[in-house]
Order: sequence, then C-alpha cells, then structure tokens
Amino acid sequence: MHLRECAQNRGFDVEGHGGDGLLLTLDVPHVDGIRLQYRVVVSADGPYLCALEDPLSRRLPEFCPERHIVADGSFCMYWPGEQSFAVTDPVSAGNWLNLLLNFLRLQRRAAKQRRWPNHETWAHGSAAARQQLRAERAAEKLGLELKAAIEARDLKASHDFGGTLRVLIGDRPLFSVWKSPNRFDRSGHRLTCACEFGSGGKRNSSHGQRAKLLEEMAQALVMWEADEKRFWVCHQDKVCCGTIDNCPLQKNSGEDNDNTI
Repeated sequence: MHLRECAQNRGFDVEGHGGDGLLLTLDVPHVDGIRLQYRVVVSADGPYLCALEDPLSRRLPEFCPERHIVADGSFCMYWPGEQSFAVTDPVSAGNWLNLLLNFLRLQRRAAKQRRWPNHETWAHGSAAARQQLRAERAAEKLGLELKAAIEARDLKASHDFGGTLRVLIGDRPLFSVWKSPNRFDRSGHRLTCACEFGSGGKRNSSHGQRAKLLEEMAQALVMWEADEKRFWVCHQDKVCCGTIDNCPLQKNSGEDNDNTI
C-alpha cells in the first residue's frame, strides 16, 4: 500500500491491521499550536481507501452526519461517485493523506464552533449528493452570482407557482421554470422554459441552453432537498452525539454524551 510509505516518510507510526489494513497514529497540528493524536484504521478496496477512528482510542463521535462520520464510523471525506481519490502511486497517496489530515483539523473546528466550518462538503446521502452535483455543475455555467449562492447554500426552490418551480436567494426570486418540461400552449407553440427576474421584479424569458441549465438547477435543488429529508428519516432512530447545534437528530440526544472533539 503506497499509503504506508507515505505516512512513514512523514514520521507517522504505521502498524498492520486486519490483513491489508493499516493503523495510523497521526500527530495532527492545528493553527493555534495544539497537536492532537488520532489513531485511524485504513482499509483498502482495490485502489480506494476508507478511514475510520480506532474504537479503542476514540476522540470523535462514533456517528455524526453533520460532522461527516457515517453510520459505520467511517469518514465521509469525499463522495466516491465523483471524487474517487484512487491511491495508485506515492503522489495520490500523499494527496489522500493530506485529505485525511485536513478532515481531522476540520473536526476540531467543528467541535469548537458547534457547526461544520465550511461549505466544501457533500450533501447527506449519495442520492442527495448526486443532486447537489447536478445543481453545482449548472450553477458554474450560469454565472458568478449563482455559483456563489449555491456554494453558500443560499438557494432554495419553492413549489406551487401556477405549475412552476421558483428559485430564490433568501426571499428574492431569481427565476422560475415549468415543473413539467416541453409544455405547449393551445396553439401548439412550445412555452418558454424559464423566466428570470430582473430589477424591479421584471421577468425576462430565457431560451436555449441557458433555459435548460436553469431548469436543471431548479429540478436538482428540489430533489436535493427531498433526498436530504429522506436521509434524516432513515436515521431518525440514531442517537445524537450532542456536539453540533441544530442537528436534526438532537431530539434523540443521549444524557451521557461526552464533549468529543
């Protein structure tokens, strides 16, 4: 495993674990000078690696979707559907180890701030993550305002506007699209795909490729929200670790949760 050599070259202790697995002892420095030690079990599925904290020396919650620690205890550092981070050589091993170290640094910030400290993260669950990807790719092609808004999680799609979906940033409407594409009027003419709201609330019709991208984004936002809700319903019986404010699982918070970092 290329990771073994990479970790050893950086001065980390490496032990074998369960066949082809590794147990890494990582001394992680933080910007305030604090250094925290983590013991992380790494397993391999071909060139793809999975990391989770050693249960015998746990600093982090055993499960916390808001801190991207999934039900089996593994770290959700990226979404494998789009960012596989296959480790096939020393360079990719170094990149993967950097990703792990940054994930652990973010964990301490999350515990101190009681929220995930940035927006560079996938939605909860693979289905929601796929819709997030659709929305983000459309936003990148539509301009800086929409790209920045979706990165800041400021966009939402609202139903029930006469058969349309309306996308808003805060309370300000940006554009609307038909819920059902390829609609035609009584004369057989195809209806405009999307309408964008300009200054003074004026609507400007969008045609062609831009309209398709607006429609793609609106549909993805709706499905993203729906898939996120389904994720939390599926995990509604899980006990909350109590380390993140406004977590949907807080109603299940146990009385003996410790303040893990």
